[in-house]
Amino acid sequence: MRKDGTGAERPRKRYRVRNWREYDRSLIARGDLTVWLSLDLAWHAPAGTGKRGRPLVFSGAAIQCALTLKVLFQLPLRAAQGLVEV
Repeated sequence: MRKDGTGAERPRKRYRVRNWREYDRSLIARGDLTVWLSLDLAWHAPAGTGKRGRPLVFSGAAIQCALTLKVLFQLPLRAAQGLVEV
């Protein structure tokens, strides 16, 4: 019913996400902003063992920088990920 009590309200059409990978990427891209950082900040930790399947390891300073930007700009995690993506 409408707010004034007359007639029926039309049902809202729901948006359904069909391609989650593309949707995730679009959420990450919302946080795209170029920020110049000092070269002294070691973004990646020293090289790993070189074995397959090992995830990237970031330095503690890089993680703290990313989380500081997340809090500073009040971003959700995916947007913060897009902000600091190299």
